[in-house]
Amino acid sequence: MKNIVLSLDGLTFRFVKSYLENGQLDANTGLGYLINKGVFVPTTVTTPANTAPVHIAIATGSTAAHNNINNNSFHLIRSPFNDNVRGFGAPIGGYDPFHPDGAHEASELTAEPLWVKLREAGKTVVASTFPGADGATVTLPGSNPSIVLQSNDIRTVDYTVPFGTGGGFGARGFGLSGADFNQNPTQAVRNLLNLGIDFYGNVKVADLETISGIAGSAQEDLDQEEGLVREDLANLTTISGGSNRNYDLNVAAIDTTNDNVVNYDELIVYDANTGITINNTAPSTGSAFLDNGQNIAPFFLEGRNNVVGV
Repeated sequence: MKNIVLSLDGLTFRFVKSYLENGQLDANTGLGYLINKGVFVPTTVTTPANTAPVHIAIATGSTAAHNNINNNSFHLIRSPFNDNVRGFGAPIGGYDPFHPDGAHEASELTAEPLWVKLREAGKTVVASTFPGADGATVTLPGSNPSIVLQSNDIRTVDYTVPFGTGGGFGARGFGLSGADFNQNPTQAVRNLLNLGIDFYGNVKVADLETISGIAGSAQEDLDQEEGLVREDLANLTTISGGSNRNYDLNVAAIDTTNDNVVNYDELIVYDANTGITINNTAPSTGSAFLDNGQNIAPFFLEGRNNVVGV
């Protein structure tokens, strides 16, 4: 038996009910069909009725008093004053802020997501942008070295697309021309050779931006925002999250055609701190490779409380 749970953010029971009754929602197709063939009943509303608390309540069957996710963004005890954590990447079921050694992973949780017991029973769980099912290890924002508040066991499902985080008001794009590609390409050349990627002629590199890992609380309050890395890099999104990990985003231009003609036909977006990489283990991606005519390539910024990307 397969069970599918769909969450429609902001769509309450009374609206769906009225849409069905007045015919705006077809009872024989789409959502209307799923309602007629499945279970459709009013549910208890959590407080506050925000995205992260509601989804963690659905996953655990408990309110914030037990699962400890009380908002989309909030402050953790023992965390530096200016460092909030997003509810989507906060420890589920608590942590121990009064441990003799400082903030510490809880020895006993007060809430547990449904997927934990399902997987223990041998079931396969797939989560798509569902808060908490990110496989991440949660650390205390602002701690250096990082203090683990929750290991990834409770947050791991079999297959997942991470929820991500918001680009915020700082999200911006880039319009690049040939004049922007003037950095020393030594690192990029070394990475390409080590990876066995063929290129011809000179490699050129342009600097995009440095992203600070320390996120402002105003950006933390924003809901998820998706960004796309396009061929002209017009929609590359600045990212915020709960980590002190910095990123130095660069883009390399290479010629992959052995035709004795200068033809830069591939762009590679990468973090200069780690270099050009290839990672085929989901949800990690490594660098983003954009061929001529290609509009999008995923690029996740690894090593953060929230798994984020553009």
